[in-house]
Amino acid sequence: MIKKQVVKELTTAAGLWETAAIGLVIGSGMYEIGIYGTVLALVVLEVFRRLSHFLIGKHHTLLVFLKPKSVPLVLLVMQREGIRYGNVTVINRDEESGLCELSVQVTLSRESNDAHLYDKVM
Repeated sequence: MIKKQVVKELTTAAGLWETAAIGLVIGSGMYEIGIYGTVLALVVLEVFRRLSHFLIGKHHTLLVFLKPKSVPLVLLVMQREGIRYGNVTVINRDEESGLCELSVQVTLSRESNDAHLYDKVM
């Protein structure tokens, strides 16, 4: 749940607890409360998802095949462009061509257009 000092998958864990609680309520015969709880949980999750996208931005995964020497240049360009990134993974995929796979999780503000992300980086 904690990866590189950032909490991940908190909504999933909370959803499991909430599902268990609703299951207990319905299992004990309080159907009306269980239905209200389910509707309320769905509304809250949707509101917070939209609020998160509005305030923080949308999360994308950028996947590029390039030469290993180019990886620092791509990250430098992303930094200069003001693109917030995290969880960078570089994997050697093809020994013959010398290409590697660069996977970067980026967070774009709501004003940013994700279609232009590759244009900025490349």
